[in-house]
Amino acid sequence: MTNLVMAVLGLGGTSFTADSPPGHAYPGPVSLDMQVRLRAFGWLRDRMAEHGDVLPRTMLAEGFTFEGDRVPLLGPQGIFKPRLCELPLSITTSPNGPYRDAVGSDGLIEYRYRGTDPAHPDNTGLRRAMASQTPLTYFVGIDPGRYAAVLPAFIVGDDVGALTFKVQADDLDLTSVGGELRVAVAEDPGDARRRYITTSVQRRLHQAAFREHVLRAYTGACA
Repeated sequence: MTNLVMAVLGLGGTSFTADSPPGHAYPGPVSLDMQVRLRAFGWLRDRMAEHGDVLPRTMLAEGFTFEGDRVPLLGPQGIFKPRLCELPLSITTSPNGPYRDAVGSDGLIEYRYRGTDPAHPDNTGLRRAMASQTPLTYFVGIDPGRYAAVLPAFIVGDDVGALTFKVQADDLDLTSVGGELRVAVAEDPGDARRRYITTSVQRRLHQAAFREHVLRAYTGACA
C-alpha cells in the first residue's frame, strides 16, 4: 500500500499522523507554516474548481486571509515565502521572465536558482524545503498575468554547478470532512509513479497554454 502523510486541520486543534519512511514524516503538532501551507492548497483547489486551471496573477497575489493575516501566494520574486511561513510557499516561472525552466533528461523539472549565489536566502530556503520534503506550489506562467498551479510540488534535487533545483509533482487529495481539511500526499519521491505524475502535469500545462493562446487569438479576432 502506498505510504501517505495525513494531516487534519480542525477547529479543535491540529495534528499530523504519518505512515511514511524516515525523512518524509511531518511530526505533530503541525507548525504554523504547515497550517498556512495546507490552507493555501485548499484555497487553490477551490479557486481552480471555480475558475479553471489557469488563474489571474492578481488573485494569487491577493491570496487569502489566515487568522486575520493576509497570505499572498506569490510575490515579485520567483521563490516566495510569506511572512507567516518559515520556508518558501511557492516557486514561480514567469512567461516572460529571465529564466525559462526546462525538463531534464531524467524527466524532472529544472528550476533555476535565484541569481548565482547558492547561499542566497531564497535558495537556502528551497534547500531546507528539500531536506524536509515540504510541499510547495509551483506557479507556471501561461500568458502574461495568467498562471497555472502545480500542487504539491517537491524539491528533490540540487545541482549547485548548474544553479538548478530539481522539482517533482505529486498527487494531492484534499477533502473537507466535518469542517476539517484533510490532505493526503503520496510518498516515496523517487518512484516511477511520481515521475509519471510529473510528466502528466507537464502535458496538462502545455494543453492549458494552448487553450489560453487560442482564446487570446479568438478574442483579438472578435475585438
